[in-house]
Amino acid sequence: MLTITEHFYTQGEAAVIIGVERHTIARWVASGRLKAQRVGGIVFIERSEVDALTEGKVPASHGDR
Repeated sequence: MLTITEHFYTQGEAAVIIGVERHTIARWVASGRLKAQRVGGIVFIERSEVDALTEGKVPASHGDR
């Protein structure tokens, strides 16, 4: 059985990995820059989005922007 942590990071985890403040992640989620899911009041960021940013690629959510 897969767990949510295998596919998503919390906002705090994403902030540490990318090297920005947590509120920056929150702004990026609100603006649509990062894809996220809300579960029980917790915001989870797709790992693929974080990985794309750390690899210098444009995340999938930026596709046509």
